[in-house]
Amino acid sequence: MTDRRIRVLALALVLPWLGSLTGSAYGGNGDFDGDGILNLADFAAFQRCFTGSSAGSITSVCAPGDRDLDNDIDLDDWAHFLPRFGFPLGPPRIDRLVPAPGTWIVNDQGLTEVLVGFDKPVTIPPDAISIWTVGGGSLTAFTQAYDEASRVLTVSFDSAVRDDRLTIVVDYSIVDVDGQELDGEISAPANASLPSGNGVRGGQAVFRINILQGDANRDGLVDDADLAIIVASIGLCVGEPGFDSNADLNGDGCVNAIDANIFISAQGRTLPSGDGVLPSVVQITPDPSLIVPLDLTEVQVQFSEAIGNFSFNRRSLFLVDSNGGLIVPLSVTPSAQGDAATFLFAGPLPQCAEYALNISNTFADTSGMLTVNTNPSLLSGLRPPPPPTVGPHVSSTTDASVTLTISTFGSMILEVNSTSGGQSVPTDPAGGAVNVDITLVPNRPNQVFFTATSACDVISAVASTT
Repeated sequence: MTDRRIRVLALALVLPWLGSLTGSAYGGNGDFDGDGILNLADFAAFQRCFTGSSAGSITSVCAPGDRDLDNDIDLDDWAHFLPRFGFPLGPPRIDRLVPAPGTWIVNDQGLTEVLVGFDKPVTIPPDAISIWTVGGGSLTAFTQAYDEASRVLTVSFDSAVRDDRLTIVVDYSIVDVDGQELDGEISAPANASLPSGNGVRGGQAVFRINILQGDANRDGLVDDADLAIIVASIGLCVGEPGFDSNADLNGDGCVNAIDANIFISAQGRTLPSGDGVLPSVVQITPDPSLIVPLDLTEVQVQFSEAIGNFSFNRRSLFLVDSNGGLIVPLSVTPSAQGDAATFLFAGPLPQCAEYALNISNTFADTSGMLTVNTNPSLLSGLRPPPPPTVGPHVSSTTDASVTLTISTFGSMILEVNSTSGGQSVPTDPAGGAVNVDITLVPNRPNQVFFTATSACDVISAVASTT
């Protein structure tokens, strides 16, 4: 018996009780064999472990089935198990796309719809899909419908998209039954590898679809090179020697006069051309390689070139805290030049913590070139501050003291220890220099040691001078 048939049978058996049952948000996840999916092996284990209410105790073998931690395996636990049966336990991912990744639309109908499939049941808010084209900018004239049985979202355009490069962004506001956000990252939008994601909740899926009638060789220009491909396969069908599927512009399995006419009516058309240079993230503030010096209120991103206004989205950057919670900016503000953006959070985030920073590749330059994929980085207030830096000073003197200029970053206190004693000097966590007076012991080398201590009580490496 298949997983699906067992699921349907099990649903029929317990349906009378399900209206009054709610699954708890803690405890076992039902994955008895630990393979990351609730399958027939887990179903059988659940049956063996089922005790009914008020059993009082269960063995450790049965613990994965006790969702509400009440020491029994009963209908409350079953109500949680059943809707997840047959699906992965991790965050939802995109596992299907129509047109298939890498497909060009070269017929005379244009692109009328896009189908996006998920590997488990999801809830899709109305604003989860955003679309833009290189030639026309933001595209809002579309409808969307989600089929729960097939787990497929159909995005239908009011008017067919023609002779353009279309970008569709699927947002991580899409969640599964447990509230896990879509694991959506796509590293190569024009030739996506599915399923989506990097194994962690969150991440926008970005797909690029090229639409150009008659473009048999998929180079963005309808010209004699395309005609040559069509002529070479004219009169041939799938399976016959010499048949080239690229010449079958309408996809009916044969190359004939219909395909030739599709080409003729489009000859000379082109796709909007990019500038050939992929934009990239060149700087992030605060710098991920350094300590976060203060509570975090915003993140600034600098790009290698100006970004088109149509691709700025506050959700294209997010943080993941140490508990796995997603933190989404309240707003995004592009710079006047368009080559930077400031993402503002709703409130100060504690400095003494760590946040995984994720930046989507949804950003595109003014010619439509999408940004290079940016790997997640870590913003941490728990790093040691950089060692203090000692400014230029005399190496010998007859004076009783010397003033040293010390620069620090991410430090609240500068600890200074010299031959004559020690002192603590307040510093600015945002960085800067302080002057420190050192009393000298005459007629001998005076060695001075410096350490910086952050607001999180993390101490830097030792710096010294003589």
